[in-house]
Amino acid sequence: MGFNSDHLVKFLGNTVFHWSSGLLVYLYLYNRPNFKPDSTLVKGLLGYTGVRVFFKIMGYIFSERKGLHGNGLKYNVANKVIIMTGAATGLGNMMTHTLQSKGAIIAALDIAPLKYKLDNVHYFQCDVSKPENIVKTIEEVVAKLGPPTILVNNAGVVRPAQPIDKFADKDVDLTLRINLDAPIYFTKHCLPYMIKQKEGHIVNIASLAAHMSPSQLGVYCASKAGLMSFNESLVNDLLTHYPDCSIKTTLIMPGKLNTALFQNAVNPSDFLIPVQDAKELSDWIVKEIELHRHHEIHCPTYGKITPYLRDFNMTFRRFLHKSLDGDSFMATFNSK
Repeated sequence: MGFNSDHLVKFLGNTVFHWSSGLLVYLYLYNRPNFKPDSTLVKGLLGYTGVRVFFKIMGYIFSERKGLHGNGLKYNVANKVIIMTGAATGLGNMMTHTLQSKGAIIAALDIAPLKYKLDNVHYFQCDVSKPENIVKTIEEVVAKLGPPTILVNNAGVVRPAQPIDKFADKDVDLTLRINLDAPIYFTKHCLPYMIKQKEGHIVNIASLAAHMSPSQLGVYCASKAGLMSFNESLVNDLLTHYPDCSIKTTLIMPGKLNTALFQNAVNPSDFLIPVQDAKELSDWIVKEIELHRHHEIHCPTYGKITPYLRDFNMTFRRFLHKSLDGDSFMATFNSK
C-alpha cells in the first residue's frame, strides 16, 4: 500500500507527540549544565506532559466508573455462539476465520452460500433485508447451536452511484433495510438471549461516511449515520437498564476498505486518505471483542479527526471536500 499519512501519524504519535516525549526532553535538559527551570521551554514541556497524563488517567477512570471499560480480563470467545452477518466474503469472511481459530461456534449468515468450510462454522441462508427472515434465522440458530452471545452486524450494501433524484426507490429501500434496519432487528431479537445469560457483545459496522459524505452516496451515508446513532443509544440503554449484565458494544467506523464492496470507487489520495487493510481491521475487531468493553474504532488514523469536522460550517467542509477531490470518489463506481 506504500507509505501514507497513516504511517506518518502513527510514527509521530509514538515518538514526538507521545505523552512521555516531553518528560524525556525535560530529563535531558535537566542534566545539562545550563539548565533553567523557569524557562518557557521547560515550563511548556512539563505543562504538555502533565496535561497529556492527566487526560489519559481521567479518561480511563471516567470510563471505568461508567462501565465502559471491561474488567481487564481477556474475554474468551471459545465455545461462544456468534452470529456473523455477511459472512461469505470480505470482512465477514476474515472475522469468521479468525474467531473460528479461537474456538468460537459461528452462525455464518449470508444470502449467498459460503465458499469455505470450517469446523464449528455453520451456514444459515438469510436475506437480512426482510425482518421476518431475521427472526426465523435467529430461532434456527438457537435451536441448532444455542443462544447467541456475540452478534456482529457486518452485512452491508452499496447501490449504483447516483444523485438522490435519480436514485431508484427500490435501491433506497434496500440500502436502508440492509445497512440500518437489519442491525436494529438483529440486536432487538438477540439481546434478550444476552440479557438472560448476563453477558454478550454486539459489533456494529458503520462508516466514516457518516461524518464525511461524498456526493452520489447519500442513502448509504444516511444509513451509516443512523447506525452510529443507534449504537450510541444502545450503549446508554445497556448502562441504564441492564447495569448488572456484562453486555458491551463495539462501533466500527472505517474508511474505504480493500474489499470488493468499494473496489470500483476512486480513492482521491492514497497518501492523505489511505485505504484501510481489511485483514488488519478484522484482527482489530476480534481483539476488541476479547477486550470486552464499550468502544469505537475510527480507522485509518485520519478517521479520528472526522467527527470534529462536523463542527465546521458547510462552506469549509465543501472546500475540504473539493480540495481532496471528493466528488470523484463515486464517479466510476458500479455496484454488483
